[in-house]
Amino acid sequence: ALISASAAQAADVIVPHEVAPTVISAPAFSWTGFYIGGQVGNFSSKVEITDPNKKDKLFSKDDTPKPSGFMGGIYAGSNMDLGNNMILGVETDAVWADREDAKTSSAKVIREDELVNFKDSLKNANAVFAKDKTMDDVKQD
Repeated sequence: ALISASAAQAADVIVPHEVAPTVISAPAFSWTGFYIGGQVGNFSSKVEITDPNKKDKLFSKDDTPKPSGFMGGIYAGSNMDLGNNMILGVETDAVWADREDAKTSSAKVIREDELVNFKDSLKNANAVFAKDKTMDDVKQD
């Protein structure tokens, strides 16, 4: 007994090729989003009051204030990562300083309202360059 088997396929038969859908995945890291933060610290300084014409000290060391105290603040902002290492964003902050120590002199009395204890600012929209996870930002207050 002789058994024979064969398969034949026509040359013009089209076999459709299915294309897998493109998957868009989120980047592993992005600067896009909102953020809030805070800062705390303290300061200490020595004051020297001089006459600019004579370069002489106008007050002795004991008569000048040595301000020190607490500083703190908050900040908040938002960034949008445009790709190609370009970031657009806006940021605002508020800083408070509690100054201590004051001296009174007959030459000039410094009123409390002449001292700045609170500063807030709005940093307008800024554009920065980011490389990997480092963002270089230049600001001027």
